[in-house]
Amino acid sequence: MHPDIRFMKRALLLAEKARGRTSPNPLVGAVVVKNGQVLAEGYHKKAGGAHAEIEALKKCGHKAKGATLYVTLEPCPHYGRTPPCVETLIKSRLSRVVIGMMDPNPLVRGKGIRLLKARGVKVRVGVLQEECERQNESYVKWIVHQRPFVILKVAATLDGMVATGQGDSKWVTSVEARQHVHQMRDQVDAILIGVNTVVRDDPRLTTRMIGKKGRDPIRIIVDGTLYIDPQRKVLNLKSKAPTWLATTHEANPVKIEEIKKKKNVDILTCRDQNGRLDLKDLLIQLGQRGVASLLVEGGPAIHSSFINERLADKVMIYYAPKLLGGGALSMFNSLRVASLKHLFVLRGLKATPIGDDMLLEGYF
Repeated sequence: MHPDIRFMKRALLLAEKARGRTSPNPLVGAVVVKNGQVLAEGYHKKAGGAHAEIEALKKCGHKAKGATLYVTLEPCPHYGRTPPCVETLIKSRLSRVVIGMMDPNPLVRGKGIRLLKARGVKVRVGVLQEECERQNESYVKWIVHQRPFVILKVAATLDGMVATGQGDSKWVTSVEARQHVHQMRDQVDAILIGVNTVVRDDPRLTTRMIGKKGRDPIRIIVDGTLYIDPQRKVLNLKSKAPTWLATTHEANPVKIEEIKKKKNVDILTCRDQNGRLDLKDLLIQLGQRGVASLLVEGGPAIHSSFINERLADKVMIYYAPKLLGGGALSMFNSLRVASLKHLFVLRGLKATPIGDDMLLEGYF
């Protein structure tokens, strides 16, 4: 394995340690190498904290002179919450910088690379670029499109059913699969369900992990008319993360005032689209609020809406080795497909065993 590949793989592993803690900033890992030996490592731990390359270089001190820095994302040349990284790299007298991917942020894109080259530093860009871009897919979506990266989460039987005809869905998948979902909640900025799921299941939408304290994501409930009962658990939690009710101008004004009295609960008023809440407008508002990743845990109707409107980026289907048969509820029962030419096609498929179940991941 080429050294550039080996050390960039290490930088990617370091970056992954902070998943769920840096948003809306990217995940970044860095490794300083000299004569084939690792001098120091670092990763960006949280938004506003030291950048990965700065953390690694501080550990090196004067030993960084003549060394190679491996970093998963292009170093920044501008002042933000922290000083520009490029100046520190130049002052460290590195001989070479290997970069996984260019930063899509207009304040950075290509500028950091040009500054390094202008000061005589050798630069290589694009080592494990696909892996680096995949690791920061939420950050890229948020920067480029100003909206969150949308992941649909589904728990289904092998024949594609999510519940019985009477709506019973507890539990289709295994304990291991459900625990994996809680790990996902710990890593995303927000989770979303429709009000029908609240009415049926009265969920808390918190993160509950075994042997580790998880972080609750922001909870978003899509409820176009504010049908929700103010006594539901999701509106009465002791959680650091807020609950946001996404509604329209059709919402009951009396209910609005009642809900506004709730602690840590906010209301987002979205456009009405043919009698339904405009999901695209909701995503724009979430992007403006710094939400870069969104896990949609709702049922078939809301999943179908995201797919029909081409707003979903990725799907994660937890398949249980079970069959429900006719009369059960299908996972995408409201998809609109006129013909085989217009099928929704997934790419980059990946299958992972989880307990007795199989997780299938794919991108739209």
